[in-house]
Order: sequence, then structure tokens, then C-alpha cells
Amino acid sequence: MAFTIKLGVADFAKYRKTQSYYVDKTGFLEQFLLDWDEVTLFTRPRRFGKTLMMSMMAEFLDITKQSAELFEGLAISRNEKLCQEWMNQYPVIFLTFKDICDPTCEQAINHITDLIAEYISKHLYLLESPRIAPNRKQALHALFQKQADALTMKKSLYILCNSLFEYYKKPAIIIIDEYDVPVSNALNMKFYDEIMEFMRMFMSISLKENNYMMFGVLTGCLNILKASVYTGLNNIKVFGISENKYADAFGFTEDEVRRMLETFGLEDKMEEVREWYDGYHFGNREDIYCPWGITNYVSDHVTSSCESPQAYWLNTSGNDIARNVLAKTDINLTEKIEKLIDGGSIRFLFRKQMNYADIYTSESYFWSLMYLTGYLTMANEAQQKSYGRLLNKEDIVCCIPNKEVAGVWQTQVQQWFASVLQKQDGNNFTTALWQGDCAGLENILVSILLKRLSVHDLREYAYHVLLVALFPDGYLVKSNRESGLGRYDILALDGDRNRAAVIEVKRADTEQQLAARAEEALQQIAEKMYDTDLRTELRSPTILHYGIAFCGKLCKVLMREAQP
Repeated sequence: MAFTIKLGVADFAKYRKTQSYYVDKTGFLEQFLLDWDEVTLFTRPRRFGKTLMMSMMAEFLDITKQSAELFEGLAISRNEKLCQEWMNQYPVIFLTFKDICDPTCEQAINHITDLIAEYISKHLYLLESPRIAPNRKQALHALFQKQADALTMKKSLYILCNSLFEYYKKPAIIIIDEYDVPVSNALNMKFYDEIMEFMRMFMSISLKENNYMMFGVLTGCLNILKASVYTGLNNIKVFGISENKYADAFGFTEDEVRRMLETFGLEDKMEEVREWYDGYHFGNREDIYCPWGITNYVSDHVTSSCESPQAYWLNTSGNDIARNVLAKTDINLTEKIEKLIDGGSIRFLFRKQMNYADIYTSESYFWSLMYLTGYLTMANEAQQKSYGRLLNKEDIVCCIPNKEVAGVWQTQVQQWFASVLQKQDGNNFTTALWQGDCAGLENILVSILLKRLSVHDLREYAYHVLLVALFPDGYLVKSNRESGLGRYDILALDGDRNRAAVIEVKRADTEQQLAARAEEALQQIAEKMYDTDLRTELRSPTILHYGIAFCGKLCKVLMREAQP
């Protein structure tokens, strides 16, 4: 059978009704339904298959569906007793909040109102049934017409549960996917307190002591349910990325990835895929891959004969949190970010429970957020041992999981540098650059390092991204590309004026080494012939070679014009 890859489709039924390749995660149902809790929260990073998993669960349980054909041949179908007991046996309320990214609180609540009305539109029999009490019908009509008052809207899930119970004489199952997206978005849009006033009652009324609910299942990035904003919800069992149970339920395991690659004739790509998309440690599993990266990688190779892996996560909603925090926080994170990008690890106090509002208040909250949202993962055993005995039992040691996420970090850090540099800095920098004014460049760079950036022990990479960020719009700036006999640091092309600059960056351990390191950088440009590609792209260009050495907040700039 020839399979296709569906990207961005999170509807289980749609997956199964087409010839789409599906990684069988239905074994999760057997594990969960044999040992469920009143309310269960699964926290995983974005793009780890939570919505598809919840869609699959809803399809299996929903009393209004006939789902046996969809599950035929999948792992859960082999457990006939469980299928008889659970398949299509309970009313299900399934909502996903993943798209509630509205600019105002009113619009966000209206978005949730739309979801409730859409659900009722698929269960219009409730509005006419004599089994439903008149006052309940009145509330349902108001919700369906989007004319309910604020209190009725906050009680909407509870009203739906009660109505479904009256109709089917069975308690309802509530499934809310990405429950914390409205809260995360509200923090960015500056209406956090307003949305929390709504969400607190909306969630608590339906999930706490609801006699018409069988159980509830939620997914999200963070556990904010047990924090102060949801103090009434103490009946929740949380399974996060540090828990062993359900460790392989979300995300792909190495065996699942290998079978997928073999199916599409890409088994020779396993090592490359492992380097780019593996590296996540969930509980006791050290072989978890991000599904978004894998499915995009396979799709690109099958449909367009793509030869190189890409950072597919870069332009998704999965990385907006770090971008916003790096732009707004006053906490000095530079040294540890550089260490991570250099392939190292960091230790911090892991906060299992937190509010989104906490992330700007302390370093431990920031790093915990990065861990929970997929920017970091547990370090390997050797890296953990290098820290010796941890002083606090809640301390963890983390690193960047793979090449894809390392690329996201690099891009976000570069944007962060750009956000703190004024436009005038870039204009002054490029003016001095094209004039060959080494002393002027030194003064500009030292001024920026001293006055604009709160950094101390800068590594070579930080200087590199600082220089890239200084070029204003209109320049073609490339970095870490192969040319000649090696890989240059930075190449800036001003095609309109037929000129270019090749920059090699070095870091000196002492101020006395600056001149020698800058000269070493110049010699490397010449010996490795980094300007080879420029000479073929431009006709008789002006090419400037720059060797720039940094030591803390000092620098030395040397320049030579390339010979024709």
C-alpha cells in the first residue's frame, strides 16, 4: 500500500479515511482506560502530536460515532474486551484551544463561545429532546445563539455535561486540547488578568466535583492548573515530560521513526534524522523525536527530493515563547545561552508548577519554561555527573536536544541582539565598515558592548550574532557557509554598489592577544579563500577582509582589501 504524508492535519478520522501514514499511538488508550483519574493533564511541548492524540481518543469514545472501521488493524483493536466496554460508549465534549491567539480578551472569549456553539450545532437533538429540562434547554439555546450572559458562558461545559447526561443517562467525558494557549497568548497581548478571571471559573466549574462528568483529559505545555490561579482544582493528576508513565505516548520513538523511514525508502537517512530531530528525554525514555520535524522531513524527501534537513520548528507557534521572553526579560541569560549553543549544559531549579506570568520573575522559571516547551531536554548521564552532587533535589541539568532546536536558539538570540541595538548603531557600523575605518569600528563595537548589552563572559558565537544583527535591512548577510577551502563566519554583500565584506571572528583570552588573534583571522580568510564565491557572483567587486578579535568588552579590528 502506498502511503502519503499529511502535514498539519490533526483530525484522526481524516487521517484514517485517506492513505496517510499514521504512527500507531492507540496503545495509549489501553494504558489510560485501565487506570484513569478524575482529571488528567498531559504536558508536552508544542508540535508533539497532542491534538491528534486527543482527536483519536475522542473518536474512540464518542457515543455518536461508529469508529470500529477507523481503528481496524491498530493496536487497540486487539483488545476486544476493552473495545466492547469503551468504544463509542460515552458522550464526549472535545474542544481544542490551539488556535485561540486573539489580540483582545473579548475576542478570545468570543472564540471560546464560537467553539461551544459549534459543538452544540453538532448535537442539535439536545435542543428538542423532552429528556432535557426546560431551563437547561434555555441555556443551550442561548449558548448556541451566542447570546449567553457571562455566567452562563463560564458554566457552559457544566451545562453541556448535564444535558448529555440527561439525554444518554451516562456521564460525559471532557477533552480539552492545548488548554493553556489562551493564557499564554494573553500574557503576550497584555490581558493576562482578564482572561484568567474567565478561565478560572470556566475550568473549575466543569472539572471540579462535576457529577455529570466521567473524567476529564487536558493537554498543554505547562501545569498552571494547580498554581494559585486554579487553587480549587486539586483533583488533577499531571503527567509531564519528567514522568515515566506515558513517556512514549506523545512524540515518536526511535523504532517508530525507523519504521517510518523504511516505509518511504529513507532508511539510509536514520543517522541524519537522529542528529537533527532526536534528543528529547521524556521520563525514562531517551529516544523521543519531535513528530513535526520527522513528518516534514519525510514529506520533503518524498515530494521534492530535498537533500538536506531543515529547522521546521523555527517558524511555528512552538517557538514564540522564547522569542517574547528574550525580548522582554531583564534577567541576564547571555552566558548560559552561549554555553548551551556551544553544546554545553546548564543546571537550574526545575519549577513543575508555574504561571505564565512567572517566567519574567526569575531565572529558574525561565529555564523551566524552556524545558517544558521543548527548547531544552534532560542532559545525558555524563553531563549530569559533571555537576557532581546536586544541591537541591529539584535541580536538573539540561541541554539543547538536537540540531533543529539549536538553530532555533541561534535565530532567537540573533533577533534578541537586533532588538536591543538601535538603528543608528547599524548605520554607523556599516559606514565605518565600507570606509575601512578600523578605529571607528572598534569604538562602535566597544560602545555597544559597554552600554547596550548586559553581558560579561561573552563567547565567540555571541560576538558573531552581534555582528550579523548590526547589518541593516537591504544587505545580503550570510553566515557559516562553505566557500573556498572552508566555512567563513560572516559574508555581507552590498550588490547595488558591487562590494562585499568577509568577516572572521576570534575570541582572545587576554587583551594582549587581541592584535595577534585579529591578524590570525585575516590570514585564515586569505588561506581558506573565503571570497571565492564572491569573485564568481560579482564582476570586479571591491572585497574587504576583516579580522575582528574580542576579549570581554574590548575588541581589535584589522582590515585588508582583497587583491583583484
